[in-house]
Amino acid sequence: MYHYRIVASSQAGTTYGADHTFETPAQPTVFFADADQSNKISDWTWDNSTGWQLSHLGGDYVASESSPSAMMVNGTPNVFFSDGNDNGEMSNWTWNTEGWHLQNFFRDYVSAKSSPSAMMVNETPSVFFADGNDNSEMSDWSWTSTSGWQLQNFFQDYVASKISPAGLMWNALPNVFFVDGNYTNTMSDWAWTSSEGWHIIHFYQDSVAAGTAPSAMLWNGLPNVFFVDGSYTNTMSDWAWTSSEGWHIIHFYQDSVAAGTAPSAMMVNGTPTVFFVDASNKNTMSDWSWNSTEGWHITRLGGDSVAAGSSPSAMMVNGAPNVFFSDATDNNAISKWTFESGAWHQQNLFQDKVAAGSSPSAIMG
Repeated sequence: MYHYRIVASSQAGTTYGADHTFETPAQPTVFFADADQSNKISDWTWDNSTGWQLSHLGGDYVASESSPSAMMVNGTPNVFFSDGNDNGEMSNWTWNTEGWHLQNFFRDYVSAKSSPSAMMVNETPSVFFADGNDNSEMSDWSWTSTSGWQLQNFFQDYVASKISPAGLMWNALPNVFFVDGNYTNTMSDWAWTSSEGWHIIHFYQDSVAAGTAPSAMLWNGLPNVFFVDGSYTNTMSDWAWTSSEGWHIIHFYQDSVAAGTAPSAMMVNGTPTVFFVDASNKNTMSDWSWNSTEGWHITRLGGDSVAAGSSPSAMMVNGAPNVFFSDATDNNAISKWTFESGAWHQQNLFQDKVAAGSSPSAIMG
């Protein structure tokens, strides 16, 4: 956001107008652990005049087979990651008018080969992660203007190995879905209410495939949690909630998701869509989407293969879905799928490669 005012000067003196503001249009930015920069953070940013531009943030490197989690905080990009220079503890790249700054949190480390999950909780940034200092149980870094960053340990049920949580705000309350190692890798939810505080809900059905993470979104105001279903040959399933049925599971029964990858779910102009690496189609991109005539149906995008152990990151850009991924066909450089003029198109960015076993994180910044 920029501030300006009109100034009028004459022989009679100078008059200052009221303060005004304007914002530059948000542009897509894709953060990733850059294998060509010793696994330090880099980003691809779109510029309307010059196209995609690559920047290297430098600083500390991302821990092995871990991915950054980026989000906007009060108009400022923040990129949280497991810091390989600090024993896997949490760090954050944040930007202001002076440029990028690295902040180290210097406490509990993120469990090996898992990643943080950042979201806004009623205007408060919170970063959830499997805490290696607490047997991989859930913890949360949250920030307030009075106390700065504060760590909270949840002390119950551990997050399954190499898996990251998925956070979601539902009815203005935080929910953090995770694969529960205490319950045969079935889904559980850390939910918060004013009466109970943080409490755990166990779903008790269908194991999530090893090394994969859920992806949560709201559809018509209700939560849906998509996951790779280890009880059904690694096909997609969905934990959905309705007032009549509560939490119930929907099986999609088709095309297996690639080992060690996670779906990326979002609303595409009112249509729920779940992008995933399709093991039944040479590890290329596919998506599950829903309409009233067909219900859930699959679209195979084809194109280049996604790198092993890497997951897509989907976002909306000017009303069009964009799906960024580490492109195995192009030496693990970033590529993206976008839907324009009624068809899917693939674009290769052709430069630095994503670190092995890591995934990009895309935001509008």
